[in-house]
Amino acid sequence: MRLFARLRPHRHESATAHQSIAYCLVVSLWVPYLRKGSEGRMMRMGSARSMRRHLTVTMVLLITLSMATGLAACSRADSERAPGPLLIAPSRLAAIPGDASVVLSWSRSRSSGETSISEYRAEVSPSSKSCSTTGTACAIDGLINGQVYNVSVHARSTGGKETVSAAIHVIPGVPGEPTDVTGAPGDTSASVGWNSPPDNGGSIVSYLATATPGGHSCRSSGVTNCTVLGLINGTAYEFSVVATNSRGIGSPSLASAPAIPRLTAGGSAGITYLGPVFSRDESPTSILQRDAGMSVPLPNGRDLWIFGDTGEFANGGTWTSSGSIGGSTAAKSHDTRGGSPAPLKEVGPHRGLTPQGVPTQFIPSPTGVYVPDGSRRLCTLANGALEAARWPTGAVLMPDGTDILVSYADVCVMSSADYSVEGWGFMEYRWKVNRIHVGPIDVFPPAASGSPISPALTFGSPIAINGNVTFLSSACTQVFVLCSSGNIYSTTVTASTAVLQSPSSYAPHPLQANSSTGWRPVGVSVAAYADAGVRLVEQTSIGGTFVVFSAPTVDGPWTTEVSGTLPGCSTSPRGFCYSFIGHPEFSSASELVVSYFKPDAGPDPAAGHLVLASIALPAGR
Repeated sequence: MRLFARLRPHRHESATAHQSIAYCLVVSLWVPYLRKGSEGRMMRMGSARSMRRHLTVTMVLLITLSMATGLAACSRADSERAPGPLLIAPSRLAAIPGDASVVLSWSRSRSSGETSISEYRAEVSPSSKSCSTTGTACAIDGLINGQVYNVSVHARSTGGKETVSAAIHVIPGVPGEPTDVTGAPGDTSASVGWNSPPDNGGSIVSYLATATPGGHSCRSSGVTNCTVLGLINGTAYEFSVVATNSRGIGSPSLASAPAIPRLTAGGSAGITYLGPVFSRDESPTSILQRDAGMSVPLPNGRDLWIFGDTGEFANGGTWTSSGSIGGSTAAKSHDTRGGSPAPLKEVGPHRGLTPQGVPTQFIPSPTGVYVPDGSRRLCTLANGALEAARWPTGAVLMPDGTDILVSYADVCVMSSADYSVEGWGFMEYRWKVNRIHVGPIDVFPPAASGSPISPALTFGSPIAINGNVTFLSSACTQVFVLCSSGNIYSTTVTASTAVLQSPSSYAPHPLQANSSTGWRPVGVSVAAYADAGVRLVEQTSIGGTFVVFSAPTVDGPWTTEVSGTLPGCSTSPRGFCYSFIGHPEFSSASELVVSYFKPDAGPDPAAGHLVLASIALPAGR
């Protein structure tokens, strides 16, 4: 007899989670059919072939019976020992690091046969910190910035089963403190530098440097330096820096050693340099180059500033021109007697305060200006010119307190150093509603020949007194760097639109100067002052020299008050100073505040900037 057996393993999970292995034994017996022979011996029955046939039938029968019995038994065992529902671990684990914290999220676990997940628990290692939730996100606080953590999420089902996600690495942390902060003083500015701090696993995206006192600041996008503007010369400042990455703002650095901004090239004794006139749209990487700045005090305590051509410059590593606004722009500020105005807000007629970084044209451009060569061609780019523009020459609040009268010159600009003044006119701007109410009106329109208008008819510096408006104009008859002789003219007209737009209303006559040298005007600015009737600022050279006169009325007599040189003009290696304009609302009985264009002022010394200076007036005059 032979025994045939096959073992089949079967896993069974007991209630105590111990496993044992049971085996189903399928047995087949092969028993040959024998007979007793004549000699008394047991003999196989039949031939070998018939015996094989007999045995095969017997074996199949036995095996079939055995398999049926064995399979039934195993089937019952499998049914009794089937495994529980399958729990799949949370997946897609993600971490957002923060300041000593991390926010975790993941995809839900799945369970075969279970109804729900009772809890998720996120753990970090090395740490005992964790967070639990029934959702798919939670935050863990109280971590150490810069520390590398392993993070995983455990899921527990309502049936009591538990599984865990694959672990990921995370480094929480905002940047550390910048080090070695320094401030290099400049003209009403300081260049601040520092060393980068540890980023604590998140790339640094920006720095902010802040000056104390005053709170002026500058921001850089990753580089370790920037320039703080708007500082007061002679004041000591300290600077601190904070870094920001995608996770938040770090701690401020230690303060730098004190730095004192100052003007390196001074003017005459008794003159104080007050620094640039900044717009709030300017920054260490974006500036506005304005070649003139006249201000009009308004009844609400603010000022309307009107500028000439305005160039835009940007610093993307080096300073380059990024655009220009032809003719004029405007802005508003608060009065600051004896000092610089607060950063200006750009103004555009019909638009109110313009969006940040978008100065806009104030006086509309002319269309009837001609190339100054007698060709009768319009002043356009196609005809070889740079632009036709209306340059402001003065502004004053009209007696009604509602409109601002703005005078301008019609100009054809052929190049940066070549232009022709061909006409003159005015417009009226209604400041309360920010609209051009009248004009622009070309009182003396440009000639088709492109011929220049007489300087005596290019009026500016309007003064409104007793229902009239008085304009001044000037001409230098001999000029080379400085003006050695010339004339100043005035004309007075009734302050009404009908009279102002009539050419016959203007009859200029020369003013008499009570000075041994006479008039020497490279340019003039006249305004009414509370302490002196009227005051005239005469620029006498491109090197910054000036004379200040005062008189009870425009007709005189004119008395010399003070003369000198404005700061930074005589030593500038980049051209010359111009547009000397007095500002009564910033002045007092003891000092006269003037603005002027200084060719190497501001963050970009190659562009220059409009600046202010205070001139001490003599006592007892």
